[in-house]
Amino acid sequence: MMFDGSIALFQQNVLAYIGEYMTNFVINECFKKENLQMDLDSFDLAILDIVQRDNQRSHGSIGTEVNLSASAVRRRLSAMRNAGIIVADVALIDPARRGLTFITSVTFDREDIQAYENFEKTMLAEPAVAQCYSVSGDYDFILLVFAETPAAYAAWGKRVLMPNPAIGRYSTAIVWSQVKFSTVVQPADETYP
Repeated sequence: MMFDGSIALFQQNVLAYIGEYMTNFVINECFKKENLQMDLDSFDLAILDIVQRDNQRSHGSIGTEVNLSASAVRRRLSAMRNAGIIVADVALIDPARRGLTFITSVTFDREDIQAYENFEKTMLAEPAVAQCYSVSGDYDFILLVFAETPAAYAAWGKRVLMPNPAIGRYSTAIVWSQVKFSTVVQPADETYP
């Protein structure tokens, strides 16, 4: 009997392992970002609302709030990560503790695909550039740049922006204070008064 119990326990462990393996395989292989078009339901949106404000909460805590099990929350978060809806889990640093924030508007004199691609590659490689947006309107790009001092920013501009022959002009605004900052993505809709 003891031998049969050991076999039964072994079989349970093997089946549990295979089940977990298959679950991971399905999530990681079948639902890769390029293969998955995910429709978000009300549970997904509620989970996203919570983790955008505090991604350190346990799956159980989130599940209690949205009326799902911890494992259901974990599966949904994993699916949203694999679908590219959740792109990163990061720690946010107070920029004021690292120096100054500069909002830079860049206007091109020469607009062509190669000039834009070269500029985008340069911005992606620049650690001082926290954000880079290609925009409509009077400017071609808006940058969010961090530097310890105005002199450091000026040196950065001379090194990175001025040598670029496609750039006609760039202007800069120094952020004196931060009135609002949020990483929460909450699109405006027509229900707002």
